Amino acid sequence: MVRTSILLSVVAALLLGYILVFERGSLSSRELEQRKGNALVEFVRARVSKLEIQRKGVTTVLVRDLSADPEAVEDLDAGLWQVQAPYRAEADQDAVDTLLGELEWLDGRRRLENISAQDRKRFGFDAPRYRLWFTVGDKRIAVQVGNPSPRGEGVYLSAGDPNVAWVVGKDLIEALDKDPGLFHTKELHDGVLTTTTFALALRDAQGERSVRKRDDGLWNLERGAAGLASAPAIHAVIHAADELRARRFIAQDVKELARYGLDKPRFELEVKKTRLVDKVKDKQGKPQREQVTLRLRVGGACSGHAGESYLTVDEKRTVTCAADEDLAKLQKTVAELRETRLLPVEDELITGVQLERGGGKLVLSQSGKSWTYEVSRAGKVSLKGQAREGAVADWFKALRAAQIARFDVRAPAVAAGDRIAVRFARGKDKPAYELLVDARNPAEPSARRGDEPSGVALAPAALELLQPAAAPFRTLKVFDRGAASLQQLEIRRGAHSERLVQQGAALIMQAPIQAPADNVVADELGRLLSSLEAVRFVADAPAAAHGLSAPTALLVAEYASSGGKPDASPARKRLELRIGAATDGGRFAQLAGEPGVFVVSTQLADLISSPLVSRALLATPLEQLQAVEIEHGSRRLRIEHRDGAFVAAAGSPLSAEAARQLAEAVATLRALRVTAYGPPAAEHGFAQPSARIRVTHAGGRYTIAIGAEADGGRYARRDDQPVTFVLPKQALEKLLSEPTT
Repeated sequence: MVRTSILLSVVAALLLGYILVFERGSLSSRELEQRKGNALVEFVRARVSKLEIQRKGVTTVLVRDLSADPEAVEDLDAGLWQVQAPYRAEADQDAVDTLLGELEWLDGRRRLENISAQDRKRFGFDAPRYRLWFTVGDKRIAVQVGNPSPRGEGVYLSAGDPNVAWVVGKDLIEALDKDPGLFHTKELHDGVLTTTTFALALRDAQGERSVRKRDDGLWNLERGAAGLASAPAIHAVIHAADELRARRFIAQDVKELARYGLDKPRFELEVKKTRLVDKVKDKQGKPQREQVTLRLRVGGACSGHAGESYLTVDEKRTVTCAADEDLAKLQKTVAELRETRLLPVEDELITGVQLERGGGKLVLSQSGKSWTYEVSRAGKVSLKGQAREGAVADWFKALRAAQIARFDVRAPAVAAGDRIAVRFARGKDKPAYELLVDARNPAEPSARRGDEPSGVALAPAALELLQPAAAPFRTLKVFDRGAASLQQLEIRRGAHSERLVQQGAALIMQAPIQAPADNVVADELGRLLSSLEAVRFVADAPAAAHGLSAPTALLVAEYASSGGKPDASPARKRLELRIGAATDGGRFAQLAGEPGVFVVSTQLADLISSPLVSRALLATPLEQLQAVEIEHGSRRLRIEHRDGAFVAAAGSPLSAEAARQLAEAVATLRALRVTAYGPPAAEHGFAQPSARIRVTHAGGRYTIAIGAEADGGRYARRDDQPVTFVLPKQALEKLLSEPTT
């Protein structure tokens, strides 16, 4: 039984081998049936292994090997195309695919059968414009492209059968009318990577500039200048070299490079890199690497091709043309290659920071993806905590943006008390990157970066970043308490103060007057305070410029315990906030008993600076309104509430509708803003008001005086409340304009 199974397996293998060999040399009936009606019926793209194109006396031969993998013949990408003649090289796969696609889908517009020798001559097949041969399996099929058809719809084509001609589209002419150089690969080398490149050298009329990667991952300038080299500029050159492609093939095995200006190139680039050695491993079993050099040389302008220059790679003596705009990306001056950043180390490589200045120290430590900060002075920790998400990255970014102002200055060598020392740790495997800064000349501080042989001059703004302070890293949420638990709010502005207390669901003002608070404004203020968030922290301690020693406002908010009942238990929370000078985005502020100066938003600062009395204090609800009298120049009006409606008093020229509208205008009065408490100022214009509105209501009466113009309206006051408002123009028009009825 075993011998029978083995025998059957051998027979099956032989049969499969026979079928594969047989099918490799011929087309199946299914393949031929699928292409029935095509001008090139036997052009099965996956099976084509050779193309020969004769054009202007030159034959271009393209080949690919389909024998290595018998199953790969069904794959359109099986086997890479090579140019076999008139030169030998790798082919441009895209250019070949374009040609294959045109031939595969060649449109046979008319089929002409039983043509004579006379017809073949008339069609141009005796001296065809183009000859084409394609090999499918073991068959080599000839194609001739002749004259244009008289009708102008295409050109004549003969393929295989001499008794049949086709009229095909003119697109075929464009596909075949290609210089052999078009099919040469546009790839110039096997690629370069930033991870495997360790040195660059550039040479041109400016001389030589070279850079080399250090063991710690930074780059140094070796020729042209000394010091750190710019990793972004070097990476840009490497990327440009990797992406560089030829526009066109010119010549191979060139003996006289001078013809192309390549004997004395105008620009040269050497890229030193490492690559894996095939099937070679070191003693630890790791793949072995070797050092290789890629050389690019740029010569004169390409003849007949504006914006291109001759190029040769390594010592192959193959000349191509490349775009000048692509070549320009390879060329960097000494100034462009110099590292202009204060911090050249990338974020992901930094594991910790220590900054010392003037007796203060800042320590940033990384734990996983988060950072912590610790600030100390004279050895005593003053602030520490979890850094705000993204804050350390923002600081690194700002340090990188601090550009070098001048190079090759005297390196700083100052006493400990006059220097800034910064150390960026980079894990266990690499030495720390260190900065030493001389801050004695704030207009142009000098610094030494790592082991650079000379110093650099910094812009003054760099000193602001190099502070041993926690401010840049602190969490912006500075107070968090439920807004519903707010019980009392007091705001002191100079010698004046406001006090509001919670009664039921509303805040009531108790001082400087007893009146309703403006719930729209007060609620928004309470919301912002109860979840107080800084725009940014600016300092660990206040300075004179912050204006906090004589604040513009002092706010005290009292919050109830979690149960919502006001008491004196420890659960009660108190917020004291000092508001200082104006700055970008708001005003400086500080919480009582808390270190650090931050900026509160302009919205919050404006709410705190404005009186909180109800802006509807000039109004009386419609259901309480009994009468309104208006005195405006020589005009006198009076409306009264009678029998559930508002009507004009005797002698007042108002309709019932106009009287109702006037009453609603009084009932809906809302000030644009509150100016101040206390007696009015002379400029408010109340000594000779422009109008008076006397309001009689269920509880008494009051008079509203309309004063001078203000931004957006006019000043207004009630005679029974020491508050000045500004009424908007729209509200005044409803009250004081002449009635239309």
